Amino acid sequence: MSGDLLLFSRYLGKDLSVTEIEKVVEHTSFKYMKEHFQTKLRDSVANPNYMRKGDVGDFVNGPYTEEQLKVFNHRIETRFKHTGFYTV
Repeated sequence: MSGDLLLFSRYLGKDLSVTEIEKVVEHTSFKYMKEHFQTKLRDSVANPNYMRKGDVGDFVNGPYTEEQLKVFNHRIETRFKHTGFYTV
């Protein structure tokens, strides 16, 4: 993941240090977000257990219809195919 962050940061015109990339990797992990969401934001949202497992592809088991998934995938492809970060 850190290699992808390095590419992404360069794409955005930012030079991140190794320490900054490590911090982004840590803070964007589902484990970290779930732990910190539960402690900091629990009282401010209707469903404090909304964080999912974070498994790749698990969104198909979520609340989305087949049509919603098609629209979502089309939008992602359209907006990101030119970046090099989206692969079919």
